[in-house]
Amino acid sequence: MDLVRASLDAVVAVDDEGRVVELDEAAQTLYRVDDAALGRALGELIATPAGPIDWRGRLEHARRHGSWSATELQQLAVDHRVWVRVELETAGEGGFRLKVRPAHGREVLAALGRDRADLLVEAFERGGVGAWFDDTLASRQEWSPSTCQMLALPDGESPNHEQFFARVHPEDQMPLARAIQGAVVSGGSFSAGFRVQGGDGTTRHVETFGEVVHDERGQAICALGGARDCTNEVEMRARIDELQRELERAQRLDALGRLAGGVAHDFNNLLTVVLGSCEFLRLRGLSEADTEIIEQIVEATTQGSELTRQLLAYTRKQPMQLKPVALDPWIDSNGGLLSRLIPESTELRFALDAAGAHVLADSAQLFQVLSNLVSNASQAAAGPGLVRVHTGFVEGDCERVSLSVSDDGPGIDPAVLPHIFEPFYTTKPVGDGTGLGLSTVQGIVEQSGGSVNVESVLGHGTTFVVSLPVCEPETVRDAASGRGGLVSSSHRGALILVVEDQDLLRTLAARALEEEGYRVLTARDGREALDIVGGGRERPALLLTDVVMPRMDGPSLASRLRELHPDQRVAFMSGYPAGLAEPGATGAVLRKPFGISELLQFVRGALDGA
Repeated sequence: MDLVRASLDAVVAVDDEGRVVELDEAAQTLYRVDDAALGRALGELIATPAGPIDWRGRLEHARRHGSWSATELQQLAVDHRVWVRVELETAGEGGFRLKVRPAHGREVLAALGRDRADLLVEAFERGGVGAWFDDTLASRQEWSPSTCQMLALPDGESPNHEQFFARVHPEDQMPLARAIQGAVVSGGSFSAGFRVQGGDGTTRHVETFGEVVHDERGQAICALGGARDCTNEVEMRARIDELQRELERAQRLDALGRLAGGVAHDFNNLLTVVLGSCEFLRLRGLSEADTEIIEQIVEATTQGSELTRQLLAYTRKQPMQLKPVALDPWIDSNGGLLSRLIPESTELRFALDAAGAHVLADSAQLFQVLSNLVSNASQAAAGPGLVRVHTGFVEGDCERVSLSVSDDGPGIDPAVLPHIFEPFYTTKPVGDGTGLGLSTVQGIVEQSGGSVNVESVLGHGTTFVVSLPVCEPETVRDAASGRGGLVSSSHRGALILVVEDQDLLRTLAARALEEEGYRVLTARDGREALDIVGGGRERPALLLTDVVMPRMDGPSLASRLRELHPDQRVAFMSGYPAGLAEPGATGAVLRKPFGISELLQFVRGALDGA
């Protein structure tokens, strides 16, 4: 009776009493027996760890229904147990054929009452999450369509472990393998994130999670779990982190700006006292040697004033004296000065194509912008080189003009570009530059309603592009007609209330005004000034007040006085007009540091009501 067919399964032929009549080679190997087992009962040959098997009942079931099957853990030897799939079927002449093969992971899960893989896959797919199943016993992997898509695999392909890890980014392969191995050894669940390299060169971020299933002996049967594409989340977190860093940087720069602005403001007060005192000394008929010393002090003070202008421009608190400037003629008239800023070996070339365009700017600060950019460009050219200054209308926007400065130098390292406008950031050697140049340029340009950008390619030079709004025609006509200018007249004997919290500056201003013939009252802050005005004294012809003061600032004081006297004339002194909407909105502003002659001219103009 040749009941054994060629098969990958172990096959045992038994008679209707359950005795072994034939075994194939696979069965002899599996159960570690030989032909001596012929004639023995199945119960003597095959058992489970729990004890003997009721083969008689199984045979009876197969006789009635044609077959019987089960997945079970069989005790093949004292030290050898294995999960197998057992199928018993009738074979004619009252005999039976028993097929035994190693069980798959899903079959073991079912035998343990834990088979939920199909439901898991369906639930995951509906939720946009891929699913996978690793049948450890059968050395087979299954991947849902969504998972294959995440892994950049052709639809329907089911990769093995090696093919899967080939898709994982090399830097992530070892951490992922450790996470999985940890769950295999100790049991339980695991989760890990990794990058997937697509065939088109793109990189996706994937998060996988799963559970390794063990039988009662602690043997890993299979693993099942899910995977989801979290690329958008990772990129969003990265963007959030970047924004957080930018916010922290902006906060640091804002704090630095407040500090720089405060220092510059206080320093301007001191410089004003120095300049005023020097003017008083000039009037005393000093010797030539003493006069020379005074001029040196004035020159040093002027240089200090320029430094505070840079600091205030960086902090966007530099007061602007905005007037219409015809851009092309203005650049042409300053060409000689600009040429002196660069070495003779560097050529300075102009291409002025913004004919008729006016911009509303402070011409002194605009020159500072242009001279700074030209000077930097000439240094970048380093030796015989070319610096180009070009103007023109912004393409597609006739209401804006561009002013660009280009060099043919080596270009700027891309790693440096994001920091190029940061204060005190410089690539120059120590002692060669303050690092405030470009941050000052940016501050001045933005205060003028414009923007500045940089374009650079290594080996092909650098271009800085300043964009400014074109001035309204009415503004140009008003400036040309002379409207808004100061009218000089004498107001000797007029009462001036000087309010300034810096004692030296307050004393200097009062002395200068008194020597000019004005009567002067002084106060340290706004509240003291209100006490003076409310004390029944004569109403002042002009309130001359600092902008930033303790207890009550200048704009608040002016507002309170105008509640009492709506026509009260007010003029401000300040290094920056903090608290004002714009210079001149509620009164004229005298920029510090100033000399005695500037102060007197400013006061005359304020009294004239200009």
